[in-house]
This record gives sequence, structure tokens and C-alpha cells, in this order.
Amino acid sequence: VQELKANLVVAADGGTFKKSFWAPLLKQFAETHTASAFKGWEACNSKWQRACADSIHKNIKTLSQQSGFHWDNEHSAAISIANEAVWHEYIKYVH
Repeated sequence: VQELKANLVVAADGGTFKKSFWAPLLKQFAETHTASAFKGWEACNSKWQRACADSIHKNIKTLSQQSGFHWDNEHSAAISIANEAVWHEYIKYVH
């Protein structure tokens, strides 16, 4: 997980990692986790995408249920300089 976080900059659009990212990570994993079934890079990338999508969905759902916040599919959360202070307060509250 730390390796994934450290290498987010090499992610392609949508938070998916290229095969070149997964190869050394899976090699290292296979060397240290011999009892586990080996997963290919496609399976790992798919699981990573699902985890990201679940997290994004949960955050949007939570945000849309908060008083004073707006969400719609056309304008998203309407983040702008005009409501910057509100966002800073929300971030302090949830973290």
C-alpha cells in the first residue's frame, strides 16, 4: 500500500497504474508472500480501481447529505474560490 501511495504520480487517468508499475511490485510481493495465490497486474489494477471508486462514491454521498453543500452530476461540488472557507472547515471536520 505504501508503494501505491508513493507512486500515485505514475498513475494514468482515473487512478489506474500501468503494467510497468505493477511488475516490480508483484515480483516483490511474490518473493515475500509465497503462501498466497499469485495475482496478475490486471487483477491488482482492477481491485485498485474498485477501491478508488468505492471511496469516491462514499465521499460524494457523505458530502451531498451535508447541510450547506451541493452536488449535481453537471457541476459536481461547485468548488470555487467563493466558497473556499466552507471547504476548509469541512476538511477540518472530516479529518
